[in-house]
Amino acid sequence: MALTEAQADKTLRALKKPTYANRAALSVLFGEPAAVTAATKLLALEKPPADAVLLGALQVYADSGGDPAPLLKLIADTRPGIRVLAAQGLLARGDKRGFPVLIAELEGELEWASASRHLARWTANGTFGPPFDADARQRADAAKRWGAWWSASKDRITFKGGRWS
Repeated sequence: MALTEAQADKTLRALKKPTYANRAALSVLFGEPAAVTAATKLLALEKPPADAVLLGALQVYADSGGDPAPLLKLIADTRPGIRVLAAQGLLARGDKRGFPVLIAELEGELEWASASRHLARWTANGTFGPPFDADARQRADAAKRWGAWWSASKDRITFKGGRWS
């Protein structure tokens, strides 16, 4: 039985009560067209839903391959987790505007490890760091290395077959 949009919306909205069961239910939504539709509608609301609901909708939407417009709006969000997921979603769509967002996040206190993981994943380059136990100086140094890479690569990097090169 296929998931309906109403079921997906209910599952996403249940995330405002962050129980283990509600978070586990989120995994059922990945790859479901009805869930992407529900997530798209939640991301388009004039008044954003609760943070946990927004994060859940963004997680479902980020890898869906849909319109990048909701993600472009969110890369300027004040919450680092939202910015990182939106940037990841852009990169998954072949939109390189996600790279500078992730590079900037390396110097932050909250989402730098996630940003580093996404940069390494999309570029197949784990040598720029930072290590996952990095202090502020190591993160700043890694951000400089990634920044230099971006300056040298941004005009020639391409997205083909789901990979950046």
